[in-house]
Amino acid sequence: MAGAKIPNINWAGMFEAIAFPLDHIRDQMEVWRTRPDMFVKGLVERAHSTIIFDGYPENERFSQACMDAMRSRMHISHLQYAAWSQAATLFEELDNKGLNTSASVMKAIKTDRELLGRVAAMVCHVLELQRWWCGKLPQVLTSCKAIRPYFIRKRLPTGSAIVIKDSAYCKRHPPKDKSIEFVLAGLYETTTSVLPAPTHLREIHKAIQNPKEAEKFTAEAYDTIGDYAIAVEFTDGFTQSSFGQDLTTLVKEAIQDGSSKSWFPFLSGMDQEKVTEVDDEPHVNRFGSVESFVKVQALEWLSVCFAIDAKLAVTLMVTTDTWGWMEYDILWRTVDQILWQEAENLQCAPGRLAKLFGLFDPLDKNRPTAGEAFLRELSRLIDVADELFRPEIVPDQPFVSSIPVATPQDSVAKAPERGSFEPKVKVKKKKAKAGQSTESPPPPPPQAQPVEIPEEDEPDENIPELLPKNWKLNKRTVDVSHPSTSTA
Repeated sequence: MAGAKIPNINWAGMFEAIAFPLDHIRDQMEVWRTRPDMFVKGLVERAHSTIIFDGYPENERFSQACMDAMRSRMHISHLQYAAWSQAATLFEELDNKGLNTSASVMKAIKTDRELLGRVAAMVCHVLELQRWWCGKLPQVLTSCKAIRPYFIRKRLPTGSAIVIKDSAYCKRHPPKDKSIEFVLAGLYETTTSVLPAPTHLREIHKAIQNPKEAEKFTAEAYDTIGDYAIAVEFTDGFTQSSFGQDLTTLVKEAIQDGSSKSWFPFLSGMDQEKVTEVDDEPHVNRFGSVESFVKVQALEWLSVCFAIDAKLAVTLMVTTDTWGWMEYDILWRTVDQILWQEAENLQCAPGRLAKLFGLFDPLDKNRPTAGEAFLRELSRLIDVADELFRPEIVPDQPFVSSIPVATPQDSVAKAPERGSFEPKVKVKKKKAKAGQSTESPPPPPPQAQPVEIPEEDEPDENIPELLPKNWKLNKRTVDVSHPSTSTA
C-alpha cells in the first residue's frame, strides 16, 4: 500500500547489521593490496559484467573492461566505506549517550540541530550508495551466461550504462514463465523502468526459489544482491517508518529556515566551492538539496577514479604470469598516491576526504602490501614445516645406580673398635758393664694433660686417658711406621 509505514527502527539490531558491511569492505580493500591472486580473479569476474563503449576494437575490449572494472570497484568501495563508517560511528555515539530507541533519538534531534544534521548526512550517504548498487545490479544480473542473450547492454556517450529487454530476441526465444529471464525481462523492459527497491528484490527472490533458476546466477550476482539489500533495508528504516517520516519533515524544515547550511562538513568531505548543488529530484532526493551535496561528491570522485590509467599493468596481470608481488606493490602504491593527492586537492579540511573514503596513505609504513603479506606467509609455512619435519627427540632417562644407597648411619666410615686390654710390653735386658748398674733409672713420669670434652659429646670408654708407665712401641711396629730409619 502506498504511503504505508514500516515498523520503527530496531536500533540494536541495526547497529549489529552495520558492522558486517563495514568489516567486509575494510577487509576487501586490504585484500586487493595484499593478495594479487584474489584481486585478479575478482577483476576478471567483474570485467564480464562491465559494460564498455562500443568504439573499442575487439582485441582491446577485454583489457578495457578489466580497467573499467578496477575503476568502478574502487569508486563503489569508497562510497561503501563512507556510508558504513559514518553509520557505525554515529550509532556508537548515540548508544554511549543512552539514545538507543526511536523515541529517544527523535527527542534528541528535535532540540539539537547539529545532531539532526549528522543523522541526515548518514542517511544521505547510504541512500547514495543504494543508488549506485541499484545501477550496478542490472549489469551484473544480466551478464550471467544463460540470461545475457535476452538483453541489450550498452553504454551511452554520456557514460551511463543501460540494460533493456531485447524484444526481438524474446519473440524468437520466449523465456519460460517464472524463469529468471522472464522476471528480469519484466523488470528491465524499458530504459525508464523505475521500480521501488523492495519490489525489485521481491521479484528476484521469488524467481530464485527454484534451484534450477538460482544456478543461473554467478557468485558476483549474489554478492551484489546482498550488498544492495543491506542498503535498502537500512534506508527504508530511515525513510519509510514513522521515525523516517518525522526525520524527513525535520530536515525539510531545517532547509527552509537555513540551519541546514551548517551541515555541509557532515555531508561532504570536499571543499564547498568545488561542489555545486544539483537540481532537486523529488522522486530520488528525499532530503532535497541536503542529499544533492552527497550526490555531487560521489560523481566528482567517480571522475577521479576513472582518470586513473593503469591499463598496461592490469592487462599484464590478467593475461600473463610475468609479474610478481614487487610489480604489484608498485601498481597499488602508484594508485594510492594518485587518490591521496586528488583527495588533498578537493578536501575541505586536512585529511577529511581521505578519512571519509578510507584511503591508504602511500607514505604510511604500515600500509598493507603484497610483499609484506608474502613474507609473513612464507614465515608461517617455514614454521609449519619445522614442526612437521623436526626429528623426535627422546628425553634422556634418569641414571639409576645398581649399588644400594647407604643409609645415613652407615655412610660414615668407622675405625674398628679398640679392646680394653693393656698392651703387652716386653723388656729386653742388657748385660751391664763393669762398674755400671744393670738397672736404668726410670723415666720421669709424663705430665698428664687435661682433656677437654665437649658438652654434647660423651668420652669414648675404650680410649685410655693415660698410657701405662714405661710403655713403648715394639720394634716391628717402629720399623713399619718409619721405614726410612731402618739400616741397610
